[in-house]
Amino acid sequence: MKLVDTLALGASAARREGSSPFPGTTNYPRTKNLMPKLRHDQWPAHADPDSEEYAPTDQEIKDNDATRGTILYELSDIERELQNPGEDPYTGEQSKYQVWNPEDLWERLAYLRADHLENMKDPEIKAELEKKISEIEKRVYKQYVPYIDAEIYIFGYNNSPYSRHKRGGVIAEDRRILMMTARSIAEDLKLPKDELVGFNADLDRLNEKLEQYESEPRLFTFEEEEGALYREIFAHDDRKFWRSIDPSKRIEDPAARARNLEEFDELIKKANVLIGIAGEMTDQEIQKGCQNRAECLVRRTQQMKDEFESPREVLILESKLKDLLRRAKDKEEIEESRLDELESELETLSTKQLGGDHRKNIERLTARLEIIRKILSGEAVDEDDARFDMDLGSLEGALNLLDVTMSTEKDDVIAAYYRLAKKYHPDINKNEEAEEKMKELNNAYDLISRVRGFNKPSVE
Repeated sequence: MKLVDTLALGASAARREGSSPFPGTTNYPRTKNLMPKLRHDQWPAHADPDSEEYAPTDQEIKDNDATRGTILYELSDIERELQNPGEDPYTGEQSKYQVWNPEDLWERLAYLRADHLENMKDPEIKAELEKKISEIEKRVYKQYVPYIDAEIYIFGYNNSPYSRHKRGGVIAEDRRILMMTARSIAEDLKLPKDELVGFNADLDRLNEKLEQYESEPRLFTFEEEEGALYREIFAHDDRKFWRSIDPSKRIEDPAARARNLEEFDELIKKANVLIGIAGEMTDQEIQKGCQNRAECLVRRTQQMKDEFESPREVLILESKLKDLLRRAKDKEEIEESRLDELESELETLSTKQLGGDHRKNIERLTARLEIIRKILSGEAVDEDDARFDMDLGSLEGALNLLDVTMSTEKDDVIAAYYRLAKKYHPDINKNEEAEEKMKELNNAYDLISRVRGFNKPSVE
């Protein structure tokens, strides 16, 4: 046997045992087919990679490790940015969008695939990195919704005709291209159907908002003033002064009465300003909806003023019904006489002059009592459908529809929206009322997000 053949056999056996047959060389075990098959013109100095004689050189191993390190470092950077939306993790600088531009992140991921991942020779490491990139892609695509939302906000701000806002210079078509890109990416990721429906529902909602801002530029300012007024209302309800005084003594406190009556009058004036803004709108459909919302706010502020001196029977009864509904859902035993007693209280309240318009409240409480009776009788109840029958023009109606409160965490509000979107989106629900209910759901979520300040960018 020739010397070269002897050395080749020795090298092959040593590789199979995981050691090097030559002094001073790196121990780097490799087995057949671990490295991908390459063209011979790419590796003229090596044996066929499919043969047992093939093993990567030290330089190939170093290049592989360097490429892997580059990819992992860049992925960790992207992860830090996803965990701190809108804030540079190194400088602390804040982005006006409060969210990273998904286009930039997507370009970086595409660059990693094309310029680094494709150069990996080790299929095991390549598969590991492919998995990591795919996992991050499924987080990056979700950035499109808050980013487009912020872009549409800036579009509305710049195109509002009121003097305190900037004018023009922002193109709606750019936002539509972003939405088309987002839909295409979501399709390519082959997401679960429920997740894809929720994502498309968000994009439908944003597209509808963009169309409304195009059709009626005054809508942006109306919504800004509406959100600010609702925040004032809730701040007024939540003041420490109110919490520090026994409810039964509040109306007996002269200082509280004088101060709050003035504040209520100021809130009513602001609500009437909204009616004036709505009256200037040219889009008849949007104008009608905004007038309804403004009138809801006028009623709400007037009701606050009236309730300041009126008994709290409605709130007390609502608390009782909420407790009974919880007990009914938990399958606790509830005496029929207890329900009859509450029904009697509701009938009595409907005949009382409590101040303000309590008709909607009484209807809402009556509907809740009916739901409790149905649950106790074993009848199937769709509480989501029941909530669509209530007053959806107000913030209270929006919160009730999503079954959340003003203190609910942002992620939980979004989860509540997604839950209903997956139920009523026309892609899933073929009922002829589904499209209208989806619009109402979108309006409710938009109102809550404006009042809570979700994804509100800086426009200064």
